[in-house]
Amino acid sequence: MNIPRKSHCILMLLFLTAMMTGLFSSTSDIQTLFPEPSGWQRAEAPALYDSSSLYQYINGAAESYLSYNFRQLAVANYENPGGDSVSVEIYQHATPRDGFGIYSQEKPQSGNFLNVGAEGYGEPILLNFVQGRYYIKMNYFGNDPDGLPVLKEFGHAISGKIPDPASLPDALTLFPEKHRKDHSRAYIAQNFLGHSFLHSAFIAEYTIDNQPAKAFILDLKDAADAGQIAARLLKLGNQPGVPTPDAIYFIKARYIGDIAFEFSGARVLGVVGGSPEMQKALLADMGVRAKGGRVK
Repeated sequence: MNIPRKSHCILMLLFLTAMMTGLFSSTSDIQTLFPEPSGWQRAEAPALYDSSSLYQYINGAAESYLSYNFRQLAVANYENPGGDSVSVEIYQHATPRDGFGIYSQEKPQSGNFLNVGAEGYGEPILLNFVQGRYYIKMNYFGNDPDGLPVLKEFGHAISGKIPDPASLPDALTLFPEKHRKDHSRAYIAQNFLGHSFLHSAFIAEYTIDNQPAKAFILDLKDAADAGQIAARLLKLGNQPGVPTPDAIYFIKARYIGDIAFEFSGARVLGVVGGSPEMQKALLADMGVRAKGGRVK
């Protein structure tokens, strides 16, 4: 069937309009997250950055953000009549694990952690928090030596506007609490343990009887993928073979050390370092959690 030229033009116009609407809606979505706190006024419209222009704003750190599937950044500055100011940076990443990942790379090992968003931390002049795909960074410049109450007000207002739930990625619940270092859970986006085939991993640090260990979770696309990764881990430890689901394997990898791991479903669970008994205990707890059971 031939489409008249006029109708063809109308269809093309509608198609282009839909495309542009999609583009602008994604940009406007992030702008709607900026709060309007009483007594504060935004100095100007938010500045917007995408993956091609992020380096203009954070030249030294852009690559790290891009490795966590950065999508866009919006920056706005607020002022009040007293001469104080607050800067707000809203980073949007592709998925909640990416948002948590970049946050986990910048958060301190110990600090003043706060119940803002899914998790945050603050000081008298800064407050950073994560919620879903979004990583928010704020700074206070003003006359009050402690600007944290102001930043909390901003943070809670932004959190309430974010469409994603105020919770951390579900995979983190598989790490047992006992012996786990506080706030040690993180997400590595690439080259876990220095190997590209391991892709990305959730991690948590443990200390038992003064022995440090690092538990990890590889969340993969399906059971076949998990089996292939497990086989490559065996090869890494010079134990080539076909791994069996739910069986625990112990290998010694060059430049890494002792690794214990198993695969179940679409996940590979593992522990680097520690004694074999410690590794077995952690894997047992993680395995029960992964199957939806309860652990002490």
